[in-house]
Amino acid sequence: MSHFGSRSRPVSMNTIDAVIIGGGYGGVMAANRLAAKGRRVHLVNDGPTFVNRVRLHQHTATGYEVTRPLGEMLFPEIGLSTQRAVRASAGGVRLADGTELEASHVVIATGSTGNGPATLAGADALRTTLSALPAGARIRVDGAGLSGIETATEIAEAMPHLKVSLTDPAGLFPSGSEGDRRWLANQLPRLGVVWDDGPADLAVDCTGLSAPDLASRSGMPVDGRGRLVVDQTLQAAPGIWGLGDAVVSPQLPHLRMGCATALPMGAHVADNIHRVLAGEAATGFDFGFSFRCVSLGRRNGLIEFVDRCDIPTGRRLTGREGASFKEKICRLVIDAPRRSAAGYRWLGRQR
Repeated sequence: MSHFGSRSRPVSMNTIDAVIIGGGYGGVMAANRLAAKGRRVHLVNDGPTFVNRVRLHQHTATGYEVTRPLGEMLFPEIGLSTQRAVRASAGGVRLADGTELEASHVVIATGSTGNGPATLAGADALRTTLSALPAGARIRVDGAGLSGIETATEIAEAMPHLKVSLTDPAGLFPSGSEGDRRWLANQLPRLGVVWDDGPADLAVDCTGLSAPDLASRSGMPVDGRGRLVVDQTLQAAPGIWGLGDAVVSPQLPHLRMGCATALPMGAHVADNIHRVLAGEAATGFDFGFSFRCVSLGRRNGLIEFVDRCDIPTGRRLTGREGASFKEKICRLVIDAPRRSAAGYRWLGRQR
């Protein structure tokens, strides 16, 4: 196998057009969109399951089903390997069993990982622990960003016999507007969540995410959180692309982790690979935000409207309307990569 950014041997005539590593929102979007353009695509994922990560906090508290067979998410012509990729390069991918997949293009779409309910395994373990706690046990959620808020309120609603607190040295919803922080501060006690950094019987870590180590192990440029560094076209080097939580771009500093960026990034990477294979130049990724969604249990929510650069505008949708809006978004992020990949579109910063 070749080293990062170079090829040690010519690519054979039977080479796959693109190997996509990671079967999350963005990886599935990229695979299906490329396949819809007639390209030969192979997806590699560490296991046969697609995880609907935006509902992991709900799964933690209620057992809501968040998995489905990955093959059901992919167009039938897409190849699938359900094992771990151990190295990636400009020439292809090496799998854990020693198989080498040659490819004209490789896409790093490995997502992110973290503690607590950030992964399916973590959510399952946390649910088991929570279920065994006696009435009155104290649960402290560390980290009051979107994930921490959703986790705390979901647990408080589904397990009212537990005492749930939330804390963060940066304050409640630190990326939100002052008005939205005030609104949330008023809502939390009504939802059974108190602001308290005191001792607890169980601490739940929702303090942040990092990228898996495939890019760094493969000798690719990464930042301090292990994310592959890509340019505005979402390319790290000729033939190496990245998307979603697994990447960072100095030219696109407004992008945040989440399915809101992973889906359009997956579509754009697919379009760029198709362009390059056709002898055309890759184009820069243009993306603008519209809102942030925060569920507060099943019957309450906050939709914080933002400008294209993700700065809060002061407008919000709350309560049951906010919860209904968030529920629709959760359904869309499953349908988009599976049913709408070919025609998927998104807002740019200037349009």
